[in-house]
Amino acid sequence: MNAKTFKNEMTALIDDGSAHLIVDFKDVTFLDSSGLGALVGILKRVGNRGYLAVSGLRPDVEQMFRICRMDRVFTIYNDVETAAQTMSENL
Repeated sequence: MNAKTFKNEMTALIDDGSAHLIVDFKDVTFLDSSGLGALVGILKRVGNRGYLAVSGLRPDVEQMFRICRMDRVFTIYNDVETAAQTMSENL
């Protein structure tokens, strides 16, 4: 999936009322600046009314998050289950 498709699909979810989201990266082997930009755009769209977390970062993708300092912007979990549990505890 490319960044534009991802952003459009996530925006549709948010516009339909979803505000607590977890993006699972377990199958993502490559992420570039356009992908990170789309993720930041989704974060801005969710705003203060919701929550956006990421999970399952592979080493290369995690390195991209660290290089771009996105690990300071997004809450990162090892897996979706942990992210969902933490999210439900904080609602």
